[in-house]
Amino acid sequence: MIGKLLGNRYELLERLGGGGMAVVYKGRDTFLNRMVTVKVLRSEYASDEAFVARFRREAQAVARLSHPNIVNIHDVGTEDEIHYLVMEFVDGRNLKTVIRNEAPISPKRAVAIIRQICDALQHAHNNNIVHRDVKPHNILITADGRAKLTDFGIAREASAATLTYTDTVVGSVHYLSPEQARGEVAGIGSDIYSLGVVAFELFSGKLPFEGDTPIGVAMKHVQEDPPDLKEISPAVTKPISLAVGKALQKRVEERFTSAEDMAQTLEAALDNESDGEEDSGDMNTRVLPAVGKNGGNKKNRNRRRYLWAGTITAFLLLLTAGVIFAWNQYLDTPDVKVPNVTGLPVGEAQEMLENKSLRSQVAGEEFSDQYDQGIVIRQSIGPDDPPAKPDRLIALTVSKGPDMREVPDLRGMSQAEAMTLLIENGLRLSDEENEEYSDEVDKGLIINQKPKIGTLAKKNSIVQITVSLGPEPEIIEMPDLIGLREGEARGILDDNNLQVASITWEYSSDITYGRITEQVPKAGDEVKEGTPVEIVLSTGPGPGTRNATVTLTDEIPNDGEEHKVEIIVEDAEGTHTEYANTHVYSEKFVRNITYRGIAVVRIYVDGKLVDEVNVE
Repeated sequence: MIGKLLGNRYELLERLGGGGMAVVYKGRDTFLNRMVTVKVLRSEYASDEAFVARFRREAQAVARLSHPNIVNIHDVGTEDEIHYLVMEFVDGRNLKTVIRNEAPISPKRAVAIIRQICDALQHAHNNNIVHRDVKPHNILITADGRAKLTDFGIAREASAATLTYTDTVVGSVHYLSPEQARGEVAGIGSDIYSLGVVAFELFSGKLPFEGDTPIGVAMKHVQEDPPDLKEISPAVTKPISLAVGKALQKRVEERFTSAEDMAQTLEAALDNESDGEEDSGDMNTRVLPAVGKNGGNKKNRNRRRYLWAGTITAFLLLLTAGVIFAWNQYLDTPDVKVPNVTGLPVGEAQEMLENKSLRSQVAGEEFSDQYDQGIVIRQSIGPDDPPAKPDRLIALTVSKGPDMREVPDLRGMSQAEAMTLLIENGLRLSDEENEEYSDEVDKGLIINQKPKIGTLAKKNSIVQITVSLGPEPEIIEMPDLIGLREGEARGILDDNNLQVASITWEYSSDITYGRITEQVPKAGDEVKEGTPVEIVLSTGPGPGTRNATVTLTDEIPNDGEEHKVEIIVEDAEGTHTEYANTHVYSEKFVRNITYRGIAVVRIYVDGKLVDEVNVE
């Protein structure tokens, strides 16, 4: 496959790897001169409808998603029974390789990676897509630390139409949720469980469940509680261990309700790390220098003793007062219930938080179809979380408004070309199409579109098209096909831009075998070019054979020359020549001929009609 050009556009440069159903190549888009990743369905599955459907489902799933932490799809195609997807090329390593080489990962870095995958999953879940195969192998890490979720090959819509494979466990066994291991429906909670396994492995370098067989590992997911993360990795704080444990709960309802909830909890646990050792203070023994050679008299010693005791007492009193003051001013202040600022303009949200003695910061911006530009989409700590101390920093994510895409010009393109271009621009082609006649645009190409060219539309908006039917057909008179053979009729229909729609056979006593007995439309009807024509052929027997005698008297010129005589018969079998030869006047001309049914006999001398007779 190396060096092959797919779709007359994508050149395969090198093999990157492969999975159970596909091989992945690094490729080059020769049109846009950029690197791409090309996933090719293995040849042994190309004829398997289930695998091809799963392959196409990945394209459909990812085409609906657009997020910086999800590998985008550029194109999908089939060529010579080769099914392929063209995706964004990510220059980096998969997370499994990072874990093997560097685990355990520091809590700060691990939470940063998990946050990005939570963002990707939240976006997918918001679009009713469940990944169902979250694992480090499907997470790519770029050189600058960005995480990207890929391989939606077994993704499914999280809707009423979702089905599971009754006797098949879908997913990778070490990262499989208990409900998937039981063959049940995989939902949002399944992705959260799988990400919990990934988090466990990031923090500890180990998997929560190991076994000798895949079935053994799957049974542990169903039956056994995961080990305490903090016991395996003492560097992990208790809040982080509890957060990972919540993601790994057996019952879906006991896990996080959303990927965003999981991310916020881990970030809060990271902010609240409290396992460090406190300073012990300066408790070393001091040696005080003696006064005088012999250490002074007893009175002086007692005076100094009282002086030091008073000084220490005063110091301790001041220290106690300071501690009490600090406790009252800072440590004993009541916690603040964080208000819900989601859905508010960012300025109003920050003012509300400030009035609650809380700090706020815009942590990022995202496109949103639900919220207008400048509106808070989510907050790191909210009213459902435990109350926070005054001056706590609340991170806000603010909407950039809908992700608007410019509608490209589709005129003159085929539907396949239009679909590819729309996918690249984050839009979708309507399943319905309008058709119109056009003298300017060839049949099958797009005449116009809605929305109009250059207008802005929300990401994943549907673009409707009108496809050309070619020039409008002319009105012609339906030719007479009765009595003709099929081949003769097809020739006449082709000459008139008509086509045979169907052929049936019927008994006929009037028309011989293989000739047309009926036609629809009838001869003489006005029809459009391209109209389908139904014809009926005779199975026979047709009319019987009859005899007639042809006699010529003075029709042959009396000039001593030879003259050509022809007898043409038009009967139930069509038009045929019964006799053709040369004669002179002195010869007497009498000939017997045969015909079927009613016939017209025409006699020609030297090509000139000299007599015509109807016979029955």
